[in-house]
Amino acid sequence: MNLKTYNSIYFFLWLYTLQLTCVFAQHNENSFQLHNPINKELLLAGTFGELRSNHFHTGVDIKTNGIEGLSVYAADNGFVSRIKISTGGYGKALYIEHPNGLTTVYAHLSRYSDKIEELIRKHQYKVKKYEVELFPKRDEMQIEQNEVIAYSGNTGGSYAPHLHFEIRKTAGQIPVNPLKYGIHVQDKTPPSVRSLYAYPVKSYSIINKSQVPVKIPIKRTDNNHFSTDSILVSNSLGLGLNSFDRQDLTYNKNGLHQIKVWHKERLIQHYLFESFTFSETKKINELIDYDRLINTRERVLKLFTSKEFTGSSIIKKQNNNGNIEIKNGEKGIIKIELIDFNKNKTTIRIPYKGMIQEVSIPKPKIELTPYFVDYQKAFNWKKNDFEVRFKPNSFVKDTYLNLNLKEDVIEIDRESRYLKQRFKILKYGDEKDSLRGKKYFFRKAKNNREYPVMTREVNGAIVAESSILGVYGISVDTIKPKLRTVNFKKDQSIRNYKLLKLKTSDSQTGIKSYNAYFNGNWILMSYEPKTSTLTIDTDELNFIEPQQELKVIVEDFKKNKQELILNIKK
Repeated sequence: MNLKTYNSIYFFLWLYTLQLTCVFAQHNENSFQLHNPINKELLLAGTFGELRSNHFHTGVDIKTNGIEGLSVYAADNGFVSRIKISTGGYGKALYIEHPNGLTTVYAHLSRYSDKIEELIRKHQYKVKKYEVELFPKRDEMQIEQNEVIAYSGNTGGSYAPHLHFEIRKTAGQIPVNPLKYGIHVQDKTPPSVRSLYAYPVKSYSIINKSQVPVKIPIKRTDNNHFSTDSILVSNSLGLGLNSFDRQDLTYNKNGLHQIKVWHKERLIQHYLFESFTFSETKKINELIDYDRLINTRERVLKLFTSKEFTGSSIIKKQNNNGNIEIKNGEKGIIKIELIDFNKNKTTIRIPYKGMIQEVSIPKPKIELTPYFVDYQKAFNWKKNDFEVRFKPNSFVKDTYLNLNLKEDVIEIDRESRYLKQRFKILKYGDEKDSLRGKKYFFRKAKNNREYPVMTREVNGAIVAESSILGVYGISVDTIKPKLRTVNFKKDQSIRNYKLLKLKTSDSQTGIKSYNAYFNGNWILMSYEPKTSTLTIDTDELNFIEPQQELKVIVEDFKKNKQELILNIKK
């Protein structure tokens, strides 16, 4: 056998082995069949990839009949790799790593199983903190499939009881659609359409005599077919869609699995909500009509992108940035397909005619302010004692900003302009100012409400960061938080109490820390910001004498403290 023949055989065997390895790896991952995490008929309040505020939904929201405390079961064998308790976000969350390269996540829990609670409680007392994050070792907390690991709840950034359930590829913690792994949801209902928009994507594009986006009336022709009247197009257009999908046993308006745009039998745009990274999830604000969202609260997904857009893994196919070119005198039909995970499909047919048109609704003129921003470069603006700093690539394209300062109120363009990165606001002041440590920035929203922004002192300046443009001001917080008992009072016996509850609130910067002490020793106390409730389990109270002191301290973000001290009886 000559060397050339040997090398050819070797290369063939190597290539075959590589392909076989990839096939087995893919089969191993995709053949992972989930155990139902609640052991009941699955009804979804949210689907994977659904459009949410500032992110795509990374899992499925499983309904729990409006109640808390349903048993939550492990999807498969594995070990607890992460536990996190926070008052926002996922609330009480549990992460289980499985041997096949996947991790399951269970969030907004009310509590964990006893053995997990014991592990958490030890750590909480060690660090003297309710909000904690643990990363147990591989052999520390083994879990078996169908084992009760927790109980459903409404903790964190949840506004109704449910179980948020995720599957991630462990390497890189990449969310994937849980419905891929055997989780069954009854669904024979096709997606539906709320509204359709056409966008003049070029400076000289015109649609129905308009150079601004046009709402296109739609009509249902049968259960899963919609159509529009013919639209008049000069040059090119992009489309935008407000749609939803329902499953059979629930009225929730959930997200879709796929959206396809066809023109002349050619696939122009294809969204597939099957997997994406956390680093790209905020790109949702570049893919929706952000201006419309801020001004009208309607969330419209654009079926095209700007030339500056850097790409997303949910866009599987795209031609010409999703822009549809129409020639003068041309007639045809654009077709949009909406597809849910069970492959129920809805079709929208949009007839069009290309023609030269007079403009009845011109596009707004660009206001040429003194503040031009090259979106690829940093931009700083300073006036009097104020400074605003933008990093490179904060804006989606080159733009002109409106910047104004009146006394201590700074106007930084408009809220409806989307920013890709956070910017800084700085206020320099007198180091001898006794109230400097109490000052903070707030954002004044369109509804005139003032929202505090996390503010800190850096080198003699007060500094805040935000991702929302608009009107900002400065206020002073010298007021202590409020604190009171709810279901008990001083000198009272708590013999028949399981939980002691208190209410706390702060009208300005908000509650930063909360601690409880019994007979001088730190004890565990939980906090639920949605209800402003502090809770102490009486099992945490170790009475040495018949009557002992309970002290609760809360502190806001400007170090204003409130204390409540009272004696309670066993």
